[in-house]
Amino acid sequence: AGYFIVEWFRQARFSGLVGDTSLWADQLKLKVHRVTLGAAYYHWQNLNSGARTPSFVPGQSASLLPGQSAFLLRPGFQETNAIYDLGSGVYVFRKNEFDLPRNLVDDALVGLQGLANGKEFRTPPLMGIGKVGPPFLHDARVFLSKFTRDTYPAGTVYSNSEVTNAPLAIRSFDDALRAVIEMHDLPAPDDDKTPAGGGCPVPPGRRAGEIRYSGPDDICPPYTSAVSQRNRSESREVIRRFRSLSPGDQQAVIEFLKQI
Repeated sequence: AGYFIVEWFRQARFSGLVGDTSLWADQLKLKVHRVTLGAAYYHWQNLNSGARTPSFVPGQSASLLPGQSAFLLRPGFQETNAIYDLGSGVYVFRKNEFDLPRNLVDDALVGLQGLANGKEFRTPPLMGIGKVGPPFLHDARVFLSKFTRDTYPAGTVYSNSEVTNAPLAIRSFDDALRAVIEMHDLPAPDDDKTPAGGGCPVPPGRRAGEIRYSGPDDICPPYTSAVSQRNRSESREVIRRFRSLSPGDQQAVIEFLKQI
């Protein structure tokens, strides 16, 4: 954990918002056998320091100094959609402080995680995922609905040290988290641990819309194949290690995610 003063504006006292812009930071790491998870948490305060607008109050005061934005919103620092335009070219944050959780790959602002249009990816924060819950993934494809969980639940397959590509119907919070982890890479190739009724999830007719598949090797390619090297995600090794864990160790990872 640490405390940092990012900037201060004592030289502008009485002519704008002042006070130390500061940051509290903390980090957490969990390692379960060969799988390592990490998360960080940042709390910013006095984000609007340095903001100033021309003002005139008849009979009381007048400020003719040129307007200026909060220093973090000035050119060259950052872009955000969480701002207000005060006029005269002055921009400030909607809130003077906020929390910024960060996982291994994504940044997101608490309370702003739903701001995405049809051309953008939605990335909910890792911090607080145990309280926010599904839907998960950028397009919310992993969902948990009380209206469909017992009739037409979302589904995929999962693997661990005991089974490969066993059916996974998403009927609980734990199921949703397991599905999210699994869907960060293509499914494992079938082997002698694939149960009856399970297996590589090839769509009916070997097609999904206009996309046609030749068979399981397109969707669940062997790890050493050219298709695997070309099409598997950048997290292929992490997911492969997760799939090598026992059911109990995988559940320990899920329980950890529910607590952050």
